[in-house]
Amino acid sequence: MVIITMILLIRWTIISPAFQGRLLFPALIGVNLLWVLGLRTISGRWSLTTQTLPAVPLFATLFLLIMAIIIPFTHIAPAYAYPQPVAVPEWAEFGPITYTDSNGESISLVGVEMEPGQTAVPNDQVGIKITLYWTTQTGVSTDYVTSVHALGRGYESIGQVDRHPGWGMWPPTRWQPGEIYADPYHVWINPGNPSPSLLRMDISVSDTSGPESRLLTATDPAGAPLDLAIVGKAKLGQSPDLDIERILWNANAIPVMVDFADFVTLEAVSPLPEKASAGDDLPITLYWRANGTPSADYTVFLQLIDKDISLAATGDQPPLNGDYPTPLWSAGELIEDHKILKIPANVKPGPYQILIGMYDPITGNRMQRLDGGDSVTHFIEIIP
Repeated sequence: MVIITMILLIRWTIISPAFQGRLLFPALIGVNLLWVLGLRTISGRWSLTTQTLPAVPLFATLFLLIMAIIIPFTHIAPAYAYPQPVAVPEWAEFGPITYTDSNGESISLVGVEMEPGQTAVPNDQVGIKITLYWTTQTGVSTDYVTSVHALGRGYESIGQVDRHPGWGMWPPTRWQPGEIYADPYHVWINPGNPSPSLLRMDISVSDTSGPESRLLTATDPAGAPLDLAIVGKAKLGQSPDLDIERILWNANAIPVMVDFADFVTLEAVSPLPEKASAGDDLPITLYWRANGTPSADYTVFLQLIDKDISLAATGDQPPLNGDYPTPLWSAGELIEDHKILKIPANVKPGPYQILIGMYDPITGNRMQRLDGGDSVTHFIEIIP
């Protein structure tokens, strides 16, 4: 029974990343009864004398008593100790970003500690660790709720933690003006979200004391309002069990297999028409495979070139519209990059080329193909 209970507890902890020791309480009565019966059985089987018969249960009782006395001081008390004022490490100083409620009271975020290069993977239990440093200059009368959001593609929240600062043990009403408190968070990513992706860590503060929750107004150091308070970035990696070949097959993608420099391969392209009309929006999906981590933050270019090699239209954008920049790419990842090339309504009919590639927006230099050239070409005819 003990083994089964522990297996179930471990399974629950994997599903819900927090240790819930109180879930053992319903099983304690049964465990204790089985413990006593087991001791009686062992004592009888060993034919212990009356002088040594109490030795086993007595030893077990003394051991558990000692542990019950020691653990509250060595483990429980430190885990539930009240936060103490600290100084912000110089390298973690941030902002400040000030959050002000309708009464004019405010708290400020003056530091952010976040290990660089953190990566979460869909359905894992790693998540993103971040420590915030809070203070107030005048004191507040409301116990605000702080929120850490992990924003994925399209700035959608795909993981968040909402709670009072200090794990609820040291809310803002107990803060002393001018003192700074460190507040650690561990944000897990919800399953089922598109990956890979850049994760932007957004901080908000709410007043939940009334019938409706109200967001406090966030302002930057200059006093300008902020729609989002992005304080750090991380990465949502691609699921290791992703079936890339099935994705390409289901998308009916056309294999290209062109290797570019700097660890990039254009694996495939969505089927492109041979003809299009002036004024059309031409959707194009590019399937990039990373062979390593590129050395620059590249932009993808789509260019419509006429027979005179003149530029008729362009659709330059970072990969995934900036949601997954190339410096985050890792070997083996497949990046499904949806683009739209807008064909001008006044473009002249005739034969054209669509050029596909990447360039460094800082230098303007195009990424070269390993077999020569700097782009992939598709021929298309524009009709009236």
